[in-house]
Amino acid sequence: MTTVPSLPTYYVGQKLTATNLNDIAEAIHFGQWAYVARVKRSAALSVSSATTYTAVEFDLEDYDAQTWHSTVTNSHAIIPKIAGFYRVDANAGWAGASGGYRTLQLLWSNTTAIAYDQVEPAGTEPLYQSVSAFWYANGTSDYFSCDVRQNSGGAVDLDNCWLSVQWIGK
Repeated sequence: MTTVPSLPTYYVGQKLTATNLNDIAEAIHFGQWAYVARVKRSAALSVSSATTYTAVEFDLEDYDAQTWHSTVTNSHAIIPKIAGFYRVDANAGWAGASGGYRTLQLLWSNTTAIAYDQVEPAGTEPLYQSVSAFWYANGTSDYFSCDVRQNSGGAVDLDNCWLSVQWIGK
């Protein structure tokens, strides 16, 4: 688990060393550049018409400096390593197809839907959905993921899908 750095204290007349400056820089950078991971798919995902959800697997990382995501193991999940509150966002872009509905949901630890959007397409134009949530994660085993489903009567491609998790604070 990553530890949130704190600014060191100094006494009057103390000489600053390179180590002191590195400690200060680390604390400032931690606050300036919030810990965040954003993952996406490199290819379309064909989603069958069904009443059950399909977990979205992500094989590309836009950014993930803290290695919260793996493209090999549990590629559907972002597993934050700092306990605290997070802003979680997901986007789904569906290929044009008429009929039925398209659903996008954010999940916390694969048990709780924390954001949900369901839309019926008006025609055969591509459809885009976005969901967001603020949620707490324990910094060890909790994770965030997204699922999709549709019931058009045939398979529909999910052309553009990404998931982003950003640490907000404790």
